[in-house]
Amino acid sequence: MLKDIGTFIAANTSLTKGTTLQIYSYLQTAPERAVKIANLSGGKLYQTVRDRVDYALQVMSRAENPTHAHDDILEMHAFLFESGTSQRSLPIGSPTFRIESIQPVGYPQCVGKDEKGRYVYVCNYVLKIWRL
Repeated sequence: MLKDIGTFIAANTSLTKGTTLQIYSYLQTAPERAVKIANLSGGKLYQTVRDRVDYALQVMSRAENPTHAHDDILEMHAFLFESGTSQRSLPIGSPTFRIESIQPVGYPQCVGKDEKGRYVYVCNYVLKIWRL
């Protein structure tokens, strides 16, 4: 499902899947300025409601310039949380899934620098997803 969420993000933002948008982890070929999405727990299936998943998503941005890393994480935050992204269908194929809501666990924060001295910002989200 994470790859499908990545496709959904790439189709609706300025990020390009495989370069400026990395999925699961940063590849060796990733540019210095990039955004990564990863799942935190793999999602939780409810036993009583078979068609619902609470999907924990982490968004991380990095850049040599702190302003660029900050701008990138805020662009993602605006898309995921502030732009009414919920109530959209995910391009997952069959079966089709719909994002019911996207809730941030907190506000995007700088967590310091990585091993190469790039600034890193992170924010975690919970996506409530239903199978249609």
